[in-house]
Amino acid sequence: MVQSMLVPPNMITGQNVKIVWILILMNLSLFGIYSLLLTIKVQMDLVRLVTGLFVVFFSVSQLKMAGSQRELKIVSWNCNGLSSKTHELDLLLDQHSPDIFCLCETKLDPTIADNELTKNYTIYRRDRTSGPGRGGGVLIGLSNSCPFNVSRINSSCPGEIIALDLSICGFSFTLACYYRRPIDKQIENIMNWYYNQTCPNIVIVGDFNLPDIDWNSCSLKSTRDSTMHTLFLDFLECNNLLQLVNQPTHNKGNTLDLVVTNLNTSKLSVESSCSDHFSIVFNIVSDNVIKRSKSVTKPKPFWDFSKADGAHIMLDCFKLEQDISSTIESRNNHELVWHKFKSGILQTAHNHIPL
Repeated sequence: MVQSMLVPPNMITGQNVKIVWILILMNLSLFGIYSLLLTIKVQMDLVRLVTGLFVVFFSVSQLKMAGSQRELKIVSWNCNGLSSKTHELDLLLDQHSPDIFCLCETKLDPTIADNELTKNYTIYRRDRTSGPGRGGGVLIGLSNSCPFNVSRINSSCPGEIIALDLSICGFSFTLACYYRRPIDKQIENIMNWYYNQTCPNIVIVGDFNLPDIDWNSCSLKSTRDSTMHTLFLDFLECNNLLQLVNQPTHNKGNTLDLVVTNLNTSKLSVESSCSDHFSIVFNIVSDNVIKRSKSVTKPKPFWDFSKADGAHIMLDCFKLEQDISSTIESRNNHELVWHKFKSGILQTAHNHIPL
């Protein structure tokens, strides 16, 4: 028989009521304490979870940051004439902010100063001053925000090659920018240069003009100039060098611009450009963290043509035209004519157009 849980009326006294209320309050207190402890435990678990996730996220971020701080970004581009593409070069540098950029077929001459080309980079160049045509020319630019030490500049070896022995934050490598003319029937210049190097870390970029190699299979696409193409493939294999570009770098579908190295690299991409050649962007991985300085790039000053003194500009241009005509009639060389024209225009702008 189930006993009734009700308290008989004759047992309800003042003392019993007090005891009941004490029991009820004790149960409520214990429940409250339990709930509080449970809440604290949940909160602590949440704190540990959030803290753990933060530590993991921070560690991954630090690893990614450390990885990126060990990388040097390089841009390689056959600009096919730099004098008319300095604005495009500035856009390329602003987009990628490379530590180093290398250019082929600059088509520059000594009358064009380095500071006319771009800012915030130290320029090393080798202009074509002899040989057929006014083309060619190679150039390397080093970012002024990177503490590069240049221990050797090699710009006198046979062929259109400029090479720098570089070190930065304890990491040393040799960088060469190379251009081989399509009419050249030999590739030995860059190979002989390589065999004369003492630094084990090598990066070679440039326009090799070897269209008959399929870089996905490292085999020949045709038998045209097969000896030269085969010789270069054998050179890479014998010296444990890798060629990293396996897609077209020219608007006719050929892979002409190459990256040859024995270093670890990352994030290589080929991008269209205003030239008939595409630009190549990639990173080389350093042994050490690269410590760059914080450089504040000042905006380039622009002439305010709305406040130009048009009358005096016309007068100066008339005098300049007479001076250039006289120089041409005297059968002076074209370099003198160009120098007078350029300096005259710049001086006129400086005198009559405010910044």
